[in-house]
Amino acid sequence: MGLFDKLRKKPKSRTVVVGLDGVPYTLLKHLINRGRIPNMASIFDNGYFGQMSVCIPEISSVSWSSFMTGTQSGEHGIFGFMDLQPNTYKMYFPNFTHLKATTLWDDLAARGKKSVIINMPATYPARQINGVLISGFVAIDINKAVYPPSLVPRLNEMGYRIDVDTMKARQDRDFLFRDL
Repeated sequence: MGLFDKLRKKPKSRTVVVGLDGVPYTLLKHLINRGRIPNMASIFDNGYFGQMSVCIPEISSVSWSSFMTGTQSGEHGIFGFMDLQPNTYKMYFPNFTHLKATTLWDDLAARGKKSVIINMPATYPARQINGVLISGFVAIDINKAVYPPSLVPRLNEMGYRIDVDTMKARQDRDFLFRDL
């Protein structure tokens, strides 16, 4: 066995999941067929692209929680963007700390696998994982949206933003599309 044979590593098996919140499958198919999104078409051609069933209620926070846990809201405990505190009429905003089921990356970590999650809705505040987690929509503070926290300065240097400037986008539709 030569030196390079000893140094050669077995290629790692990796999976990438791209989720597009609120984008209909039919719209993507239409844009692919018209040649408007060639980079996405290339990704789809080399992987899997399929229509998904939506969970009930059809709300992003519930859907993403169902995606990451493989369970419905009755099991993972996220029912919408607002919920009632038990035995009261007080409202609260459910976040990642309220999730009652394990996530896909928790299951992968139990098998010794690392995960990198970038701009994942319904994961704020970020918590420790075996890898990297950068929360997405509706994260309000980048300092609480990133694990490990040591990545925050680098993200700030890059000008990383969790979401678009929705207040400005309301006034200027062209800005919204440029910003996205």
